[in-house]
Amino acid sequence: MEITDVRERLRQLKIVDKSGNTIPFEPNDIQKHCLELETRRDITVKPRQVGLSPLKLAELYTRATSNFYVNAALISHEREATRRLFKVLKRFHEMLPEDDRPEVDTWNRDTITFPKLGSTIYVGTAGAKKFGRGDVIHILHASEVAFWEDADENLTSVLQSVPSDGFVTIESTPNGAAGKFWEMYTEAYTGASPYKAFFFPWWMQSEYQMPVAESFIPTEDEQRIMDLHHLTPQQITWRRFKQAEIKGDFPQEYPEDPFDCFLMTGGSV
Repeated sequence: MEITDVRERLRQLKIVDKSGNTIPFEPNDIQKHCLELETRRDITVKPRQVGLSPLKLAELYTRATSNFYVNAALISHEREATRRLFKVLKRFHEMLPEDDRPEVDTWNRDTITFPKLGSTIYVGTAGAKKFGRGDVIHILHASEVAFWEDADENLTSVLQSVPSDGFVTIESTPNGAAGKFWEMYTEAYTGASPYKAFFFPWWMQSEYQMPVAESFIPTEDEQRIMDLHHLTPQQITWRRFKQAEIKGDFPQEYPEDPFDCFLMTGGSV
């Protein structure tokens, strides 16, 4: 199934926005970049709350319900995140018009199967399910891998279930210059692996800006980043607010450089 077909079908899905309103799924700025540039093997460093997991979940759903015999899996870093994502998946399905809604067989806390298509979607937590040698995952999204417990073992295990022509997306906010995610991202960034490395800084998300005070004067560091990345005073005002709110965690939660964000967070080296 081509990417363009997936993008067209995404418009049929609905989500609940931050205000509690049910609206058509419309990709945000970073989600649009992902759809336009994605390959069969991607690894991404991104800011918090830009919606990559819901986007990939929407892709899993459209691919699994538009093709025969597709096994898709989204693996998250914690049970609460997994629970929220499975609710999003159910909402995608339940809010479709009845004529467009595929028949469901199994529907439990982590799995949906579509008997007439022979397709399955699994949404689980890292380490919670062991995929055996006979299992095949055609589409895999591994979310917040830098925060997975035993990421080296768990990710390596699940990757062996994906055939060479399958789709794999690995993404996370940074969590220190060590561990499986950091190693894989570094290899991809330097061209030492078949994965394509993506880095999305916080300013790619257009909503990350705030009204500017009349007394606004950028610091030397702020002026540097404004000049380097063509940022606006509104974006720098948002940056000041977040830096004051979460202090030293800002470089991790809202990265600005594909390598400094690792060195300044988590188990740094």
